[in-house]
Amino acid sequence: MIGLKVIGAENGVVQVQIDAKDADKNAGRVEDQFCAQFGTDNSHFASLMAEQLAAYSVVKDKNTGDEQVNANVANAHISIVRGIGPRDEVEAMLAVQMAGIHMLTFAAIGTAYKTTQPMQKDQALAQVNKLSRTFTTQMEALKRYRSAGEQKVTVEHVHVHEGGQAVVGNVTHSGKAA
Repeated sequence: MIGLKVIGAENGVVQVQIDAKDADKNAGRVEDQFCAQFGTDNSHFASLMAEQLAAYSVVKDKNTGDEQVNANVANAHISIVRGIGPRDEVEAMLAVQMAGIHMLTFAAIGTAYKTTQPMQKDQALAQVNKLSRTFTTQMEALKRYRSAGEQKVTVEHVHVHEGGQAVVGNVTHSGKAA
């Protein structure tokens, strides 16, 4: 996996660069491998997706309370996207969203576990429910997108003997008895 190295973050803009230490030496250029993780050959698009993943990889420093981008979290997000295996830019955008929704879901679960206030627990659990449904909807959207243009054909074998009759198509019956 080609990961990220966070090189800076100022005014809400995260700067990252490719961390090639885990690159496959036999799989071509590092930049091409990085782009392939996002289902594209466009380095600008792949960089944008990586920066978006890094932007929601912010954690608070336990000592100072300052927020900073955590490269390990950003690389975990890339692993999620890579696991989804986007085939093009549209799938990559959806995969990046799915990674974010997944992380928010678990943050809300953490809030639900930690709080002792019933109202806060209810709010956190409602958020978990909404986020979980959103993730499921995203999975369904990805499935529909990937199967676009495919048609389902059902072939059944029917024997019609001499003098017999066959009906081809759907048959519906009314509620009245004959």
